Amino acid sequence: MSIHLDDSEAHTLLERFGLHVPITDERFLAHAQVDRGLCVTIDGHYDEDLGAKVIELLVDSVSAQRMCPVSELQAGALLDEIHGKRDVFPHDSAFSHVVSHLLIKCSKLYVESGIDGFVLYPVYLQERDYRIGVARMFRSKALHVKERLDPHAHDRKAVFYHRPD
Repeated sequence: MSIHLDDSEAHTLLERFGLHVPITDERFLAHAQVDRGLCVTIDGHYDEDLGAKVIELLVDSVSAQRMCPVSELQAGALLDEIHGKRDVFPHDSAFSHVVSHLLIKCSKLYVESGIDGFVLYPVYLQERDYRIGVARMFRSKALHVKERLDPHAHDRKAVFYHRPD
């Protein structure tokens, strides 16, 4: 049985691993003429066939996955695999750099945070930036993430686990 982490815990984990926190107010974007970018899904799950945690990038009906942790070389190979199936990404080094670093950070989050799976959808990719719409994270047991002391404190990147007695 999977437990969904609440939004505050998911957002705290995203911040700790250097990822943007999801957009909380879509009302403005629904009415404004804003180029959101390319919409993708990033999915982290356990693959029974491989026997390992994998990260999967889905664009339209095209997907590719790699075992975690993902290196920069593996992220580039994943993008090349998607290019080989269907030409959906712009041929721009800045765009590829954004996507590969996003995949690396998501992979690190998945491996080091103690979660059992996650889904980031929609993720809007642009040439030099990305925006996450919704972040869902799953855990088989409760994960209690304590807040940091202060943004400039010595433990600002640490993740503390609390187990009630």
